Amino acid sequence: MKPPSLNGIRSRYEKQFIGKPDRIGNYLIHQIGEQDCEPGYRCDPHVQWCYEISYVISGEGMTSIDGKEYEVHEGDLFITPVGVQHEVFSNHHFRYMFIGFSICNGALNDDTRLIDSFYQAPPVNIMKGDHEIMLLFSRCLNEYYNASLCHSLMIECCLNELAVSVMRIYLSQSRKNYRNEIADGSGGISMYAVMLYIDSSIRTIQSIGEIVQKFNYSASY
Repeated sequence: MKPPSLNGIRSRYEKQFIGKPDRIGNYLIHQIGEQDCEPGYRCDPHVQWCYEISYVISGEGMTSIDGKEYEVHEGDLFITPVGVQHEVFSNHHFRYMFIGFSICNGALNDDTRLIDSFYQAPPVNIMKGDHEIMLLFSRCLNEYYNASLCHSLMIECCLNELAVSVMRIYLSQSRKNYRNEIADGSGGISMYAVMLYIDSSIRTIQSIGEIVQKFNYSASY
């Protein structure tokens, strides 16, 4: 099984374990990387041999699954199941991250069965992701690149969070941030809740006025 051709790629970082996957906890990692494609790039069509999650960092391109083409744009997630005919190509500048993995035989518990079942047949192929997903990809790549102390353990943590976070996005499970309970008359919501809101919405908040409206504080406060 050969990797995709490198024609039309501006830059690429990839760890490949094709034929001898890297065992990380309950996962077998087949490939992980990031690539920046020139317009007109096209990878070799291939039959997908593992689950693959991809995240579009910038630009736009196309992914083909069993001959059906999907446009993908900045911020999009796309999942490729096992056994489909897969291809990626770029009409414009196109930069994306990807990870190919499977679940270890004998490692299945209730949680990993759920993950395995989901990636076998995701309800749709394309979903809009978020900045948190890109950060999880980056952390995995950084751990592989730097191979720092206990990097396998860190990669396992990142993989668990990435696999589950993507699954939740596809299944549209809303996330609720922890928020301290405030007794009536205590003067309002805790500062911690404001901080959490800013952290989780930093890419979409347009002004302080939005925070004021949400939490009923004055802008000067």
